[in-house]
Amino acid sequence: MFSQSINTPTGSYQVFAEIVMDRVHEGEVVTDLSFIWTEDGEDRTASFQVRAEGETGLIGLYHDDENLGELQLNGGSEDAPDEAALDEAFATADQLATVVGAVDPVVGCLIKGATASVIKQTVKCWRATNQKDTIRQRATDAANCVRQAGWSVAWSFVRRVGLCLVTLGLD
Repeated sequence: MFSQSINTPTGSYQVFAEIVMDRVHEGEVVTDLSFIWTEDGEDRTASFQVRAEGETGLIGLYHDDENLGELQLNGGSEDAPDEAALDEAFATADQLATVVGAVDPVVGCLIKGATASVIKQTVKCWRATNQKDTIRQRATDAANCVRQAGWSVAWSFVRRVGLCLVTLGLD
């Protein structure tokens, strides 16, 4: 879906987001998010997963199968959830950095920016599907919508990371 590389005087960071198409047949829209960075001279990695589950009507953020927050997929308007709803439902940048044992606040901003951007677009795409369709069809339509919105998600990610860095991760 998208990948970003960021190089700074203190290190390099990479972010990858990919939709898991095999899960669509199960009525789910799942996006794998991978992060690679250098800290104290060592390469570090972390993986998260955004899972929109049609059967439960929830979208969740997971790290090592631990649920770090969830939000309703259905209901509301066709618009994506607002920032307050995202902040309330999901961990802050500092909390996400702590989950993966990162000391560098940039890592938390990258994780928060990527996960929030993917979650928001996935909810928006899910809510735009036909509620009368089967869960599997809705998942297929939503996954295609998220994939087509890849550039929009990437720009949202860049904006979110920039805002997070300006506030030093105090989102």
